[in-house]
Amino acid sequence: MTDENDPLDRELAPDILDAMRRPPLARRVRLASGLSRVAFARVYGIPEELLRRWENGESDPEPVAAAYLRAILNDPEAVAAAYNKPGTGKTAAE
Repeated sequence: MTDENDPLDRELAPDILDAMRRPPLARRVRLASGLSRVAFARVYGIPEELLRRWENGESDPEPVAAAYLRAILNDPEAVAAAYNKPGTGKTAAE
């Protein structure tokens, strides 16, 4: 039994529910970085299209990729420096 006058008893509209959902990990990490999708992909070596799919919830990162994203969230400068370290064969320009 519900009370129509009680706002907690009413069903929420789908658009309100969507707005309340927690964004995917990739989107949270990138937004926290302050970087555009293109810049984030370049700095951390993630293919831009894959990042877009993760951010839009079209696919989920594999466990190792999710761990990489959490490392970026925890210490973005250190991860960027490690990824772009000379002698690793990777650079931000690639």
